[in-house]
Amino acid sequence: MTLSLEAKQTLKITLAGLLLMFSSYVVFVFIWNVSSDKVKPANFLDLEVKTPVYTKDWLIRRADGL
Repeated sequence: MTLSLEAKQTLKITLAGLLLMFSSYVVFVFIWNVSSDKVKPANFLDLEVKTPVYTKDWLIRRADGL
């Protein structure tokens, strides 16, 4: 099965976009880790679910924000 030239270009653009988005996310998590004193990312990709300690704080989104 061979792809047409248009399909190959679309695939290249899609893969380049995915790579750009993933690398941007990693850079943003790194900047967050370097710049934050109180609230740090859980790991390299910040893949941990963080639930509030107290249930009354469940809807407070900017408690540790700027």
